[in-house]
This record gives sequence, C-alpha cells and structure tokens, in this order.
Amino acid sequence: MIDKKEEIIASTFKHFASHGYSLSMSEIAKDVCIKTPSLYSHFSGKDEIIYQAIEQEVASYYKFLNKVYKDNSDKATNEQLKNIFFTVVEYFKINNRLRFWKNVLLINNSDLREKSFKLVFDLENHHLENMKIVFGSNNMQNETNEDEIEANALLFLAMIQGALEAELLLYKTEDNADEYLSKIWSSYEKGICKS
Repeated sequence: MIDKKEEIIASTFKHFASHGYSLSMSEIAKDVCIKTPSLYSHFSGKDEIIYQAIEQEVASYYKFLNKVYKDNSDKATNEQLKNIFFTVVEYFKINNRLRFWKNVLLINNSDLREKSFKLVFDLENHHLENMKIVFGSNNMQNETNEDEIEANALLFLAMIQGALEAELLLYKTEDNADEYLSKIWSSYEKGICKS
C-alpha cells in the first residue's frame, strides 16, 4: 500500500507536469484527501515536495536507462542505436513525463532550479558515458578516436533531444509525431550506413 508521502509526490508529479512551478498546493492536498496545511507535516514546503518528485523521476530514468543499455549491449551497433532512440522517446510519452522534464527547466526558484539542474546534469553525463560505450564498440569505424566517439554520442543525444522537442510540439497529433520520429530515425540511419 502506498503511503501518504508517496501519494503526495505522485500528485506533485502530475501537477508539476501540467502547471510547472506554479502548481497549486491545495490541488495536491485535494488529490490525496488531506487539508493543505497537512502537506507540511510530510514536507517542509513546496520546494521540497517538487524536489522530491524530481529526484524520484531522475532515479526512475536512471533505472530505465541502465536497463535499456543492458538489454541492448549484445546487439549490433545500429540495432542498439535504433532501440535506444525509440525506447527513450517512448519513455517520455508515458505519464506526461516530457512536460514534467520541460518544466524542470522553467522552475522560478533559483535554488531549486540549481539543485534540480545538478541532478539532470549528472544524469545526462551518465547517459553520455553509456552512449560513448555504444559508439566505442562501433564496428562500422575501425579507427574511431575518443573525440569522434564523444562527438557521435553527443550528436546522437542531441538527435534524441530534438525528437523529444518535436514530440512536445506534436503531442496532440500522435500519428504525426510517430511519422516524424520515423523520418528522423530513417534519415539518421541512412547517414550512418554511408559511414
């Protein structure tokens, strides 16, 4: 059974995804069937609730990424890249995660924004290091140096970021978004096959 603190964090996730930092504490309290002042018996304030929701989502994404990289480690590089691309994009389609992550960038409180950015920066470095492993095991280029590996990994992550931005813009038209994502992948795949 989920405890009240976890219910509050889950509600905060939902409201933060919808409203960002301007989320309503009274709406969160209403969601979890308590009075607004009772929120503060579980958390010191709004920033702590939001930070714990962000921390929990970052931990969830770490776990997800580790599984994706592990599950794809024995596949050919092109197949790994395709699976990583589509699996990561799919992750952000669930539970309004993409909007949640976008709102992390827009936090008004500078202290909370800095703490949250640190979590996200560490996560992105983790993602980059794993992508460098994928590109380092790339059999398409026998003499790839460290700089090229990092450049390829960064470009791949930038492509994912661009796909997520497109997803954010096209989210109401799922068919259009999926078609666009397929075009992004197809163009990338044509480029890597030429190498």
